[in-house]
Amino acid sequence: MFSKNTRTIDKQVVSGIFNIPHSASIGKYLGCAMFHGRPAPELFQNLVITSNDKLDSWKAKCFSKAGRVVLIQSNLESLPTHVMQCYPLPTRITCQLDRTHRELFWKNSNSDKGTPLVAWDKICQPKTLGGLGLRKSAAVNTACLAKLG
Repeated sequence: MFSKNTRTIDKQVVSGIFNIPHSASIGKYLGCAMFHGRPAPELFQNLVITSNDKLDSWKAKCFSKAGRVVLIQSNLESLPTHVMQCYPLPTRITCQLDRTHRELFWKNSNSDKGTPLVAWDKICQPKTLGGLGLRKSAAVNTACLAKLG
């Protein structure tokens, strides 16, 4: 990779001398995308896609609400944890992850969105305060970053 300030001709000369191809992306390391500069939200879109793919493979109508809570806690909330420990996720991505969690919890079938009977903020409270102990992605993201700092 080259700096943004590097001229195209200089990139070509260096690539030719060392016989190394020029790449705009470094790739992934330990499941986290490597990037140069500020990350774009599209870089983390695979987390949302993976969550939605898991959601599509499960038959939500076959689980009770308690079973759905366990699925969210054990699978969907744990997917982005490693990435959150490395990078701050954009707000758009954390909102999309929370939307996936809400849809799994409330919907009755794949086509029905379901009717929320209780505010999501109440559900995300600890069990000692009357919630179900689910965690919002933005709060987890902040906690992971505070742990590093």
